[in-house]
Formats: sequence, C-alpha cells, structure tokens
Amino acid sequence: MKKTKYPITSLKTELIEKIKSVAPIHKYTVQSDLFYEGQTPVVAFLLLDGHVQLVKNKKIKKVLSFGDLIGLKELIHHLPYPLSAQVLPNTEMVFLDKSTILEILNLVHDQELSEVFKEIISEDQAV
Repeated sequence: MKKTKYPITSLKTELIEKIKSVAPIHKYTVQSDLFYEGQTPVVAFLLLDGHVQLVKNKKIKKVLSFGDLIGLKELIHHLPYPLSAQVLPNTEMVFLDKSTILEILNLVHDQELSEVFKEIISEDQAV
C-alpha cells in the first residue's frame, strides 16, 4: 500500500493580500473540525493566522500555518480529502469557493495569482 502525501502550497504575502481582497475571511475562536477524510470539498482554505492540524487515524500528520493553501486541487478536480483537518482556536482563514477560483484562473483578478493556481491544480496527484 502506498503512503498518501498531502500536497500543501504556501503562498507569498503579496498573493495572499490579493486573495484576501476577493474572498471572505472567517475567524475560529474554538477548536473545530474543518473537514473529514473522504469528504468532497465545497471550498478551499487559505490560512491567514493561527493553525490547522492535518489528521489521519487520530494522529497529527502536519500542522499548517500562515500562507498555507488547503484543498484547491481537491475542489477543482472534485476529489475527496485524503486527511481530516482541525482548526485550532484563534485561527483566521479565507474561504475560496469554486466560482472565485475560476475567476482567478480566468485572469479576472491577477495574472500571477492565476498562474500559481494553475500550477497547483496541474501538479501530479500524490497517491
């Protein structure tokens, strides 16, 4: 059986600022489940402050922080999440729905951001 490696992309501050201008920001004050392994996403997430834990079999596999983008490839390709995620208290993030991502991909907002998103989406899926 192959090990699943979950791809995470960390974005530069200038790209994060561009994303913040086109998508809503959400703040979590308590620990919450963000998504579950096997769930098909309805949004992608960009961490602005705080931390998210990626969990598999009740074990923390990775802790994400500022600038990490989660679930973009899964959202666009309609793939289930390979891990579960828990948001820690005092975490702030941007929710990116599919229509906003498609606008970004179609150069509506910024060419550099569009190119970064296209690169993320087209990377080979690690299974």
